[in-house]
Amino acid sequence: MGEGRRRAGQGEKGRGQERYAEAKSAIPRTRTVVQGQIPGLTMTGPALPLALFALAIGGLRNPWALGAASVFLWGAVAAAPEGLRRLPGARLWIAWLLWSAVSAALSAEPLRGLAALSLRASAFGLLTLAASAEDGPTQWVRAVLGAALAIEAASWLVAVPGFDFVGVLYPYYNYTGAVASVAAVLGFGLLLGRSKKDRLFGGAVCAISVVWILCASSRGSALASVVGIGVVLLRARRFRVLAAFAAAFALTLALLFTAGSPLLKLDRPSSNLRPRLWSAALSVAKDAPFFGQGPGQFDRGFLKHNFPAAPEEAPTRYGIVSKHAHSEPLQEAAETGFPGALLLLAALLTTMTAAWRRSDLLDPRAAACAALLAHACFDNLFALPALEWLFFAMLGSTASGPPRDAPRFPAAALPFAGAALAAFAWWPAWTVASARADGSEDALLRALATAPRDPDLWGELAFRRAQEGRPREALDALRAAESLHPTHALYPLMGAGIFQAGRRWNAALLLSERVLALEPRAAQAKLMRCEALLEMGRRGEAAEQLKRFYAETDRSGNFKAMREYPRFILGYDEDLLTRLEARLR
Repeated sequence: MGEGRRRAGQGEKGRGQERYAEAKSAIPRTRTVVQGQIPGLTMTGPALPLALFALAIGGLRNPWALGAASVFLWGAVAAAPEGLRRLPGARLWIAWLLWSAVSAALSAEPLRGLAALSLRASAFGLLTLAASAEDGPTQWVRAVLGAALAIEAASWLVAVPGFDFVGVLYPYYNYTGAVASVAAVLGFGLLLGRSKKDRLFGGAVCAISVVWILCASSRGSALASVVGIGVVLLRARRFRVLAAFAAAFALTLALLFTAGSPLLKLDRPSSNLRPRLWSAALSVAKDAPFFGQGPGQFDRGFLKHNFPAAPEEAPTRYGIVSKHAHSEPLQEAAETGFPGALLLLAALLTTMTAAWRRSDLLDPRAAACAALLAHACFDNLFALPALEWLFFAMLGSTASGPPRDAPRFPAAALPFAGAALAAFAWWPAWTVASARADGSEDALLRALATAPRDPDLWGELAFRRAQEGRPREALDALRAAESLHPTHALYPLMGAGIFQAGRRWNAALLLSERVLALEPRAAQAKLMRCEALLEMGRRGEAAEQLKRFYAETDRSGNFKAMREYPRFILGYDEDLLTRLEARLR
């Protein structure tokens, strides 16, 4: 009797274990920590090696390198199509890509937007590729930390004149700083694991990265590290440590401001331009609030909202021109409109929320993603393709979930469309560069068919026509250039020169005064105004203008070593000065 009850109990226990196994298999896939190991992407998955390779060769700044790497990436995506089904928010990401494509097609320069559109598509491809990989051991985090150490070391060992702490990620030290902040967060995450080796390695890399950030005085990287470490503590439920960490950070920040620490760069005006850049970016977004300027075309809109720089910030008043908003959200709103920015935000929130819920509490990759996003609010990190790839590799591998029904989208065609786009995205920029190298009018007109909103092309066309003795057509080209870049004083300066050569002194006087209204230090415009006044019989005003030239102009010749814009604005014709001096004696 007892033996029968014992067997019946064992049978009931076995059925209970089966029911438990079935229930467990129905739970969405999560990551677990085993013996202190942090889950991650297997080293056989191609997403992480691709991102690290991209960092190692300089961030894929070269269009040819980016195109080749993107084609290879899409080949890997074609071999792992399940990533689209495993990616949370896949429909939102596809909607964002389609909106970007429509924005590019409706822009004034659709061909110019191909490169930026290809970069967005490759980031999405890497996201799906990372989501398709299986879970792996701690080697994922170790690989990123090892790569970060190499990149930080390169910033010390590879000297780039005029660019401190840049190393292989040229030209901004903020790119290396972003890698350092990721390393600081991932290293701190390893400190909370159970493996002694991982704790020692993670602690060492975290300390080295923090020292690098302090030496480089990278404010964005410091803020990103604080945000990421705070997220690590929050996910690990170390609430008391988190409160102490937040209090220590607030106290440190207050002390730095009180002492006027050089780490804050308060004494460097050129390092505090971002609020004005953000204001200009918002104005650019308001110009085309629905579809934006087009992907990769923020710089075109910025030219109409440029702001004057103080003398201590730049040698010229309007010499600061930015290709980026120094804020990814604002740049997205400017390039694809507010709907495009909202679609991107919705896709990021959906995928980040899945990463938060599905990854283990001790997995620091979600925190590293949060750190990069925080940094991206104050800088254009993703202008460097490799950093964007690193972010999406971490995000996709952390958020990957069980397969779902794929979006109603020809998923099989996606890799081929992405590869084709990557293969030809370099062509418009190459066309424009080739035309500039040629310099003929026909070549410049062909380039303008691709990039009609490029004021420099119109300026070069005006210069070519003026050289050929066609002043009226040259002035037409200058008007087009000035309409696209109203604060560029070189265009009215060239126009004044054309009127000066034609002895049309009233027009030359008006244009030289327009130049001086834009750039009060414009030396050549002062001499042109002086000559125009003299030719118009206003000798006293001409003599006064020459005195102002002597008082306000640096005649040391330092302008000859400057970039094109300040060189032309601050430079002057010495022969013209000699003639004016002789006539006004």
